Amino acid sequence: MGTLLVLLSMSALLILSLGFLFQSSVAATPPLITNISSKGIYKVELGLSTGISLDSLPKHGFYTYITFLSATAPPATSKTIPNKGAQSGGTTMGVGTQYNVPGAIKRIVPVKSFDMTVYGNHGNILWNKVNVRPHAGLTLEEIVFPTETSGGITISIHNIESALHDVPTDSVDFAAKVA
Repeated sequence: MGTLLVLLSMSALLILSLGFLFQSSVAATPPLITNISSKGIYKVELGLSTGISLDSLPKHGFYTYITFLSATAPPATSKTIPNKGAQSGGTTMGVGTQYNVPGAIKRIVPVKSFDMTVYGNHGNILWNKVNVRPHAGLTLEEIVFPTETSGGITISIHNIESALHDVPTDSVDFAAKVA
């Protein structure tokens, strides 16, 4: 009986610890860097791990989240996104409720594919991937440098091909530095 009680207590502690870790990881928002594409079609977000910035990327490589948003859509506000709570005099609530929180809404656009290249400061290709197919306008890429890299780099997302017809291909660059 005592062993069972100890096991149940340890299980409860483990579940509470995992819940705290999950809540902490959700609360820590990774940095987002945005640039508008050269033709003004896309607002491209580059998300990096917490503690990493474009001024101090690791020498061996990094993970990045890439999100394609509309560069021309108005920002999500209570005027552009209806909010049931605000209209009926109620209060807005968090994720998973029937109420919209305009600041949390992103206008993701459909992208069929894109190419991505990381150039060194002398124009040499450090990393390259072609025909990347995002899912719901979002992709995660692991960029691994062939050798320890340092100095300035350019992250180029090019040949962005829309999933919609009659939208020209586009590109966007991000300047960065490897520490």
